[in-house]
Amino acid sequence: MPRTRISGFKKDYKFWDYLRASLNRANPDLDYFQFADVYQGTRRATNTHFRDLLIKLSKNQSHKLTKIAQDSMKLFDSREDDCEFGQAYQAYWERRTLDSLRQRVERENRKTIVSHPKENDMDVDYQGEDFLNADDDYREKTSNALKQMSALPSNGRVGHLKIIDLSSESALRILQSEISEDEFNNITNATHIKPIVLSDYAIELSNALQDCSLSPSVLRDTLYTNGFKKGFDSVIHSDAAFIEVATCHFLDLMSSPRNPLNQRALERIAATLFIIFIVNQLFISNNDIIELDWLEREFFATDRAKWDGVLIKVENRSCSADLIEFSEGCNDQTSSTKNQCDITKLYSKLMKVLDGQSSSAARQTFCMRYYNKIRFYSQVFYAQLLLFFFRNR
Repeated sequence: MPRTRISGFKKDYKFWDYLRASLNRANPDLDYFQFADVYQGTRRATNTHFRDLLIKLSKNQSHKLTKIAQDSMKLFDSREDDCEFGQAYQAYWERRTLDSLRQRVERENRKTIVSHPKENDMDVDYQGEDFLNADDDYREKTSNALKQMSALPSNGRVGHLKIIDLSSESALRILQSEISEDEFNNITNATHIKPIVLSDYAIELSNALQDCSLSPSVLRDTLYTNGFKKGFDSVIHSDAAFIEVATCHFLDLMSSPRNPLNQRALERIAATLFIIFIVNQLFISNNDIIELDWLEREFFATDRAKWDGVLIKVENRSCSADLIEFSEGCNDQTSSTKNQCDITKLYSKLMKVLDGQSSSAARQTFCMRYYNKIRFYSQVFYAQLLLFFFRNR
């Protein structure tokens, strides 16, 4: 019997045995109840992990495996409906709940609880102990959340560093299920990133470029018709300036005799042609505050680590707001191993930077990373005794 090929999972993925047993049999499927028996978690935690697993198996897999995952997702989404699977789902969790209660009662019956309050201030002692244990209780709950997140099939980035990825819907659901509503709201408020408000000029130009056909000549005509207006202010209209200059740069590359975007370029060449240009242009209106050092740079707070770029404060090189790492060139098929090594290097060093920050300051830092033709811009926070990571593209 041919074996179903599964790609994109870590070697130490916790539920490999379930996947192999489910997919390498006469009638392969992804049975929810078999997974729940193996997972042995709460209903919400089980559902979060199972959904995350199905989403991962629905992308970049064989047609056969993709269809199996999509069919399983369709069935899983019917769990609240009045259907055969929905009834089996409710019965399964009712049985699991009863079993859990029975086990809890048995554990309690085996305990001997002796309580002889001897002093009038015993209640004060207990209240003080509860207060002192509040952080311990929070740590235990978030530790449980981190364990669940680390086991997620989609968690190939920062989970092993004990950083919670707030850009992951699965991670958010797990965190929300483990901590109180107030604790969750405190975290989301502390890590909230204010949206960028574009100028009217930039919005009009962006809309015009998005609405026109994808022909270099048409794009260039649209750019010149809707951009480079009179009354331009380099500060107020810095967003529109970025669109104008970046669009013109890439149109020039596309129209050149040997378009670099279609060629194989290693990391350093691709960085020079694309990413360094973009980032320099992005911060040009703030170059009185920050400057960019490029290629094989060091920053004192990260020991002897070399960085592809460091964003530092003008006239204060001990202050850095951003570390930059290139994880791939252009069309050079960089391995996922190299990508993961760069992730580990970048975020472990960012943790070191945060550790060195004053506890009275807003403990946060930023990074940029280029991989698979996507520029990831991330913010790392320290809040509520935990490290959080939020990624934008």
